[in-house]
Amino acid sequence: MINFLAQPNTIEPSYSNLVFQFTSTGATDPTKYKYRYVVDVFVSEGSDEIDGQIAQLKITPSSEGWGQVDISQILKNYTHSKPVNVGCSGNTTPLHTSAWGYLDKNMLVYSIKVGEEYSTTPNGTIFVYNGYGDVGEPDVRSNVGYTYNGVKEWYNGKQYDFTPYYLTGSTGFNSGVCRFMTNSPRSRWIRVGDYSTLAALNWFDTTEDLDSRQVYSALFTFYDSNNNVITSGRTYNTYDLCGTRPFCNYYDHFWDTPTNWYEQQVVYLGVGTPNLEEHGISFPDNTQYYKVELEATLSQPTPNPPEPFDFEGCSCHQYELFNPSLEALISISYLDCLGVEQTINIAPEATGNWCACQNTNIFLTSPEYTLTDMGECDACICKTYKVVNSDPDFSAIILLRYVRVKVRLVEGHYL
Repeated sequence: MINFLAQPNTIEPSYSNLVFQFTSTGATDPTKYKYRYVVDVFVSEGSDEIDGQIAQLKITPSSEGWGQVDISQILKNYTHSKPVNVGCSGNTTPLHTSAWGYLDKNMLVYSIKVGEEYSTTPNGTIFVYNGYGDVGEPDVRSNVGYTYNGVKEWYNGKQYDFTPYYLTGSTGFNSGVCRFMTNSPRSRWIRVGDYSTLAALNWFDTTEDLDSRQVYSALFTFYDSNNNVITSGRTYNTYDLCGTRPFCNYYDHFWDTPTNWYEQQVVYLGVGTPNLEEHGISFPDNTQYYKVELEATLSQPTPNPPEPFDFEGCSCHQYELFNPSLEALISISYLDCLGVEQTINIAPEATGNWCACQNTNIFLTSPEYTLTDMGECDACICKTYKVVNSDPDFSAIILLRYVRVKVRLVEGHYL
């Protein structure tokens, strides 16, 4: 079986070293002739589709049995930074003149699958194996990685540490921890009339949950010659300004993930004085300098659990089930006619009878069986729940195991 020894970090520039190292006991097995590793390279999210595969490589193992491949030379041909803002309709707006934006093919999602090929005799036919010992296409998959059109300098070492560029708080990029994606000085000279842009990571955690958030807004703060704040202005990373968010909602994941989400992983912010006009921010006449910082989104809040406050009955039925197993118990959780959660355990080759509110029976063991409804039990009352949703943006979605649920207007917000 094939195992990975080393893989690139989650995010790496394409002009760097995207090295995978792997090993297999078959590589040093003297009964396997003409042995080579087979590596399929994909540029979609670990896709098995043929159109996601861009290369197949064959690697001769080292004398110790491991194989190694650097796919940066392949992937850098699939990334570019053509300066046309994909975020703007028509795809004809230059990026540097925009308020917000992103580029086509500026970031790719990639992965590899590793298999092996060999013959069982010196002159026999060579077959491809899937990496698990069976004949078939390579199937031992790597982690999903992201690469963008950037460069790793020699002093960055073997791998590029991208964590300084994670937007980790509700606001960021205003300290030495969270950085824009540039090696330029933190203070720049800029002339009135000069366009300028800065890039930042805008993380969609669709495949791996990193400690980085999506970009929500940018805050511009203007200072006079005495370092006094004159005014400030905020701009939002929204579709209206060629950004990546449908509207100004402060939380992540409140809209469907776009099909080109990986291109939106790097967002560009216009920071020159003409860009301020695109943002709708006025440039004070007595400005000596101004500061730019990005603000991040928040996780979607979890609504408070419902609290029972009265008891008004449910449709309570008697159920019966025979356990055909010779050894295993059947466990079922349910709400009884008083609305109290109960559990019944039915012994092997035994029959269980119980009364429960309809639609509340949940099998705690598998397989699940069909229950026999024996008709109504004595009438009872069920619980009504009140949920207070204080969030102005999100509806509270509560899953209840009851037939009847009252929905009330609480504190001015509909559930």
